[in-house]
Amino acid sequence: MSDGGRTSGLVVTGLGWGIALGVAAGALLIAPAMHNDGQPLGQDNSATSKEAQRAEAYADNSDTLLGEQSAAIVKDALKDKHVTVIRTEGASDEDVKAVRWLLGKAGAKDSGELELASKFTDQDSADALSSLIANTLPAGAQLSVEDRRPGVHAGESLSAALLVDAETGEPLAPAGDRQFVLDALKQAGFVHYSGDLVPADAIVIVTGAAGDDTDEEGGVGAGKGAPDEFGQQLLADFADALGKTEPTVLGVREIDAWHAPELQHATFVQAVETEAGRIRATLGAAGSATS
Repeated sequence: MSDGGRTSGLVVTGLGWGIALGVAAGALLIAPAMHNDGQPLGQDNSATSKEAQRAEAYADNSDTLLGEQSAAIVKDALKDKHVTVIRTEGASDEDVKAVRWLLGKAGAKDSGELELASKFTDQDSADALSSLIANTLPAGAQLSVEDRRPGVHAGESLSAALLVDAETGEPLAPAGDRQFVLDALKQAGFVHYSGDLVPADAIVIVTGAAGDDTDEEGGVGAGKGAPDEFGQQLLADFADALGKTEPTVLGVREIDAWHAPELQHATFVQAVETEAGRIRATLGAAGSATS
């Protein structure tokens, strides 16, 4: 095959996967909207139900196709890049495992996992979080004086603790400073982690689903669910602050449980429990996806 033919083939393939992602995401957005709290009468209700079923079928079919080819779609997108996964306390183990698996298929190196305790996003603990962040700031990190929201300051501090310099590839803060920040947050009950957290080139945040309870197998959400409105905004601010330094993705599970935040530096990905969502999260970590 000529170079021109090969290039054309790649373009067509890329367009095909883009369409599949679009269909899956679009159907996922449409289907929940059709299941509203109102009770349309007669034929209208029947028609709405059929349209919802059709949208869900399209989403399932597209997601199955994407699942079969997900590794090929993201291949080498993160080759030799260190990626840290940050999960909320209510995130599904299955979602986190699947996201990490696909990051690996994209060539990413596992730089560790950090869990944000429910206290991290609790409004009652916001002042304590802000105070701790201000008093444990690692060398090289600066806190905004114009935007003092706890999520912003936490992201600015943990950028230095968790990420590398995009230009040099070197850690942004000395090892001792990074460990001091993380240990302080852990001892105060804001985060959980074990093992080493290697300075990363990108971060993917995985959150839980609203209203989910622990099942017999310790499934979705571990009984914690998605953060409330305050917690969602804090996570959005946190992700955006991290995103100023290196690619950062905020992945959420339930489309209709989150108000899409206005992010300037991070990528917002909905339906991270689906293949489409996980692919978008992986590409977002590579800096090649839109919110």
